[in-house]
Amino acid sequence: MGAVGNFVLRRKIKKYAKKMPKALAAEFGNEKNYSEEEVEAILKITKLYKADSTRNSYAYAMYCSESGYIRYLATSPGVEDYAAARELIRATVFPDASGFNFSALLIDASHPFEHSTWNGASEGNGAGFGSDAGDAGGGSD
Repeated sequence: MGAVGNFVLRRKIKKYAKKMPKALAAEFGNEKNYSEEEVEAILKITKLYKADSTRNSYAYAMYCSESGYIRYLATSPGVEDYAAARELIRATVFPDASGFNFSALLIDASHPFEHSTWNGASEGNGAGFGSDAGDAGGGSD
């Protein structure tokens, strides 16, 4: 991916982190993970959905469990490595933290994306980052 494509992707990831958490919580409750259908609904409500775009997969990696993400990939284009997708999300949204989770996104959704705002927002050791954690939380499996 070229520099322009990388810039556009990171900008889209920041939009997913800023616009989706409050909408997901308002519509489906504050859950650890959401189903693919719930994520798609919020992508459309927030006008972030783009048909046949691999960028959508980053929203699913942010808010679905690993198994939900794999189910999404079975029918849609996207980045095939869940851990790699989540690492790019972490580096984009929380550059100085070791991980991220939905709670950190929800708490900070109204803040601008500045390094000082996001420092330490991952709530400790980054539990849940890059793992399925047994599909605990919301959404359907």
